[in-house]
Amino acid sequence: MIDFDAVDPSVLGLPLSVWRTLNSRVVLALQRHHRPDVKLVGLVESEEVTIELRWTPVELEREKLEDIKRVTEDGAEAIALVLACNGTDWKVSRRLQSDLGEGADWLLVNVKTGDFLALEVSGTDDGDLVALFNKKMEQAVSSMISPRSASTACVVRFQEPRVMKHTDHEPR
Repeated sequence: MIDFDAVDPSVLGLPLSVWRTLNSRVVLALQRHHRPDVKLVGLVESEEVTIELRWTPVELEREKLEDIKRVTEDGAEAIALVLACNGTDWKVSRRLQSDLGEGADWLLVNVKTGDFLALEVSGTDDGDLVALFNKKMEQAVSSMISPRSASTACVVRFQEPRVMKHTDHEPR
C-alpha cells in the first residue's frame, strides 16, 4: 500500500517542498479518474504487483490552476520515486537536467554502496504503456549518465492505474 499522506520525503531523499508538489499532483492525476483505495497493478522489476493507493481527496477545482501534462508527469514521478526509494537503499541524489541533455529525470544513489541509478519516468492517462515503457527505458539506457550508472524506467497510466518499472543494472 502507498498512502501518499504518510510518505516521509526524507526516506526518498527529497525536501518537503519538492515532495509537496509531487504529492499534490499525483493526487490530482489519480482523482481525475478514481477515489482513494484504488489498486495500481503492473510489473515492478519483473514481478506482478497490486498496490493499494490512498490519499486524502482534494477539490478538483485546483486542477484548473495546473497544467494537465505537468500533473500527469509529476504524478508519475511521485509514484516512481516511492517505488524506487521507499523501503530500499536508494535515495534521490538530484534531479537530472533536460537542458543539459542528461537523458533521464532523476539520479538516485544507493546509500550503502554509493552506486548510481538514472531514473526516467513518464505518465499518461490512456496511452500504450508497453510502447511508452520501451521508449523510456531506451532513453534511460542511452542517457549521458548511464556509463556511470545503472538505468531504470518507470511509466504510469492513470486511467486504470497501471505501472511498469524495470532496472537495467549494467552501466553502459
